[in-house]
Amino acid sequence: MLNGFVLDIHNENGFECKIPLFRDIKLPEGLSIRTSNGNYSYNSLVLMAKSKKFIGSGFQSDIVQKALFMSPKGATPLNSTAFSMDLEIIIDGFENYLSIIIPPNSSGVFQLFPHLEG
Repeated sequence: MLNGFVLDIHNENGFECKIPLFRDIKLPEGLSIRTSNGNYSYNSLVLMAKSKKFIGSGFQSDIVQKALFMSPKGATPLNSTAFSMDLEIIIDGFENYLSIIIPPNSSGVFQLFPHLEG
């Protein structure tokens, strides 16, 4: 499994976008997501999630209005800057993913905190 990441998110649309992060390769027109260092495109990240999984203990963002961790057990609301050694967010690109809402005409950063063994 891969631990944590930092993303740059840009929404050039005049409306909010709700996306299942790392579940679908196709992003809405006008929305871009890349790693902060520019090494990986969104499509590459989706393929990594589906083959190796991401695991985290919370997230921080100055752009995400609302986040839900979706799993076969249901939806769990997450607060920005929520970090807990007990929280385990696994993103596999299939049944386990983050559903996020991005406000219109906005840019910002999304960081998944690495999961540390306690």
